[in-house]
Amino acid sequence: MTVEVWGEIMKRELKIAIVDDQQNSRKTIYEKLKRLEQTLTNVQLNINMYESSTTFLAGKDYYDIVLLDYEMPEMNGINVAYELELRPEKTKIIFVTGYEKLTRIMQQATQLETVAGFILKQDDEKEFQFQIRNVINKLLNVYWIEIDYFSLDKDPEYDFANRQRSKRIHWKKLLDVRSIIYLQTTDKNVITMVTREGNFMMSKPLKDVIKQLPSLEFAYSERGTVINFRHILSVNKVDVLLVTNQKLLLTKKHFISFKKSYEEYLLGGFNKL
Repeated sequence: MTVEVWGEIMKRELKIAIVDDQQNSRKTIYEKLKRLEQTLTNVQLNINMYESSTTFLAGKDYYDIVLLDYEMPEMNGINVAYELELRPEKTKIIFVTGYEKLTRIMQQATQLETVAGFILKQDDEKEFQFQIRNVINKLLNVYWIEIDYFSLDKDPEYDFANRQRSKRIHWKKLLDVRSIIYLQTTDKNVITMVTREGNFMMSKPLKDVIKQLPSLEFAYSERGTVINFRHILSVNKVDVLLVTNQKLLLTKKHFISFKKSYEEYLLGGFNKL
């Protein structure tokens, strides 16, 4: 028998940089972001401002989103974008420009993986929030899920000498999907999610959790076990070797579909952590 207790819901923090040599522009963008933050659920914006592109790049700090002025004296936004493109951790860049139309160079920059779009300085706040919210939603949908997990603890108010009872304490957590190594059914309607952050027990069917994950990155290796392709070192006919040096069973029934999906993942050029 269990007693259920719910823990605190954690907020997902997004780091945002504003890079603009004009103080008034930086202030305006900051205020718009803070007003947007008030409309977001379980999302906190950590905002830093830079008046120089070279100072921003020298810091080498990682940001989820960079709002980047196109025209700056030391290094323009396009060159900053190319610099960020070379870094291993990809950020999302939104150019902020006073130009009424995109130049040919700006259009070429949209081909960069890091560039998420353009905002015109003359756009109204509704358009600004729409653009930023779209990028935030993409970041959360692609990389983050909210999980309900539990831990077991003895119930101090129960007489354990006569009958064992545990207290099941429930928590909610925002988890980076990329950190998930594998999921495995360990009991009826209980699964263990093994991640880089630790192991989490969840009281729901595996098939329900799988629906929340990117289908191109996860596959069944056997009934009750789903593996994240990001963390695979090698695959053979009987097992899968993970970066943690664990070997998980790969059954004959799942071998063909698993190997095909894994090869498609590799050919697709997905980045491993």
